Amino acid sequence: MEVLKSNYIVENIESFSIERVSVGAVLWVLHADKVPPHIGVSIDGRFFSLKANGKDMAVPVQHLLEIVDRRGIALLCFSLNDLLSEEAVRNSFSPYDKTIPNKVTCLNPIKTVLGDRQSGKLVELLASLDKARRIKSVYGLNIPVEFEGIKRYDVADIHARLSLLNESL
Repeated sequence: MEVLKSNYIVENIESFSIERVSVGAVLWVLHADKVPPHIGVSIDGRFFSLKANGKDMAVPVQHLLEIVDRRGIALLCFSLNDLLSEEAVRNSFSPYDKTIPNKVTCLNPIKTVLGDRQSGKLVELLASLDKARRIKSVYGLNIPVEFEGIKRYDVADIHARLSLLNESL
């Protein structure tokens, strides 16, 4: 039996443009080819993300894309059908200061704003969004040719990465 390398296969990745990811609600998957990836969300071109060293609050996506471009970071953007307000996103991030190993991940505020209490990691959130037909389209930037999807990992991998990031702060 062949072991699946990818836990969530991403098909129909469309060509990336800043215009496409600057409208509506977009789920950003940075380091999409790594374990674990990092996620954020944007509303109408304003990016929010919870990180080991703090959080991004309403950062213009253009600024984020400059970093992604400069570092060659593999990026997937899931354009969502959800109608979310910037205020709702702000409110979901406000209780958090940063990620905390074994307690708080970058997924926590995103689960809140998307009304998902079940998902413990990105692949579960994507499967839930997909099943509910909430994903409009997927755009990719710097995606490796051999990329099939989000790699298999578990919650322990997330917390190990957060601990490593915390040590380097």
